[in-house]
Amino acid sequence: PSCLAQPSASGDANQGAAAAVGEVTICFRGRGFRPYLTPARSDGTPIGAATPVAMEEAWWLASRGWYSVTMPMEGVDKASFVLTDEQGGNVYGAAVGGALMLDNRNAVVSVVGGEVHAASSGSPLLLVSDLDGTMVGDDEAGKEFAQLWQRRHAPAGGVLAYSTGRSLAQYESLAEERGEALLRPDALITAVGTRVYAPDGFGGAFAEDEDWSQQLRVSWYEKAAQEALEEVMAARSEEEVRALGEGDQSEFKRSLLARADVSQAVADELVAAVKARGYKAKAVVSGDGDFVYVDLLPEGAGKAASLEYVRDCFAIDPSRVVACGDSGNDTEMLAAAASAVAVGNSQPALMEWAAAAKAASDALAGENAEDGESTQQRLIISDAHMAAGIIEALGTLRLA
Repeated sequence: PSCLAQPSASGDANQGAAAAVGEVTICFRGRGFRPYLTPARSDGTPIGAATPVAMEEAWWLASRGWYSVTMPMEGVDKASFVLTDEQGGNVYGAAVGGALMLDNRNAVVSVVGGEVHAASSGSPLLLVSDLDGTMVGDDEAGKEFAQLWQRRHAPAGGVLAYSTGRSLAQYESLAEERGEALLRPDALITAVGTRVYAPDGFGGAFAEDEDWSQQLRVSWYEKAAQEALEEVMAARSEEEVRALGEGDQSEFKRSLLARADVSQAVADELVAAVKARGYKAKAVVSGDGDFVYVDLLPEGAGKAASLEYVRDCFAIDPSRVVACGDSGNDTEMLAAAASAVAVGNSQPALMEWAAAAKAASDALAGENAEDGESTQQRLIISDAHMAAGIIEALGTLRLA
């Protein structure tokens, strides 16, 4: 893919996320640090002096602001680890006797803001979240999520993606407004799953993934979509449909507002109008109120398809995907993920879907339990709202 792949020096996009047995990987933020390793007995008694470790930058991490060093531990029961400045003073990350004690096993820890944290175990996690009403809405909870992600998941190779109905410009305005309450993602999906972006280099602007766009162009004709939109709006009264401005339209999305009680019929009419012109499309209804959004998209677009595209780009195990949302246009994304989260403030349409899906999942889990199979809860309906609901769900899934 054109811009999502972020390889390390060895070319492996996930290299450095976990060390081999007999090694420990330390991930940390900032430059000018010097890692030291002190071999020790099982009771923590040092064996010899601390020695500096040659640091190798793991570029897939560095591109997100992280650096990584792997230290051998063969023949050593335990070891202490400290970060100092380049002169050997000002120890950072003191946790046990001036250092963090690490067992001789696979281990990934992180040092953020001078504090040591255990990073997530297992293969890297992909978390895809809607923005408005899900990740965004409670700044304090947003900051708490950012800290959790930076301490536990980013150092272990986790990928954070946002999937939103907003455009790139609308997202950037929101990010500037929210500041530290909205963590910069590794991938950004906009316009209801029709555009995919990733940061261009080290903290640079977002670059569009042209491979994804070209994939959609194969079966989409923008002029036919615009004609279909105009046809449906002309056939309906102003009491039933309302036009949206240019900021809500894009190459792969045509949108309007429809009265809630006729919204699904309007969606069906849009798809039929595109089909009559020889093309395929899908329509997504979302929102809560008297008027809701109806988005006309390419058949191969949407939040589920774009999620799978990003997952494949970062080579994340399908079982390690978590999707979070709060509205009706999130249902296909939640249904496609191994683990799904409906935050506590979700709109009625999503809550109804989530309750039905969870009942079906629980029934299947019961049948599997009778057959002696173990099942993991995959759909969480949080009590907490917005980002706090995501944190709650990660705890329930034992991923916090």
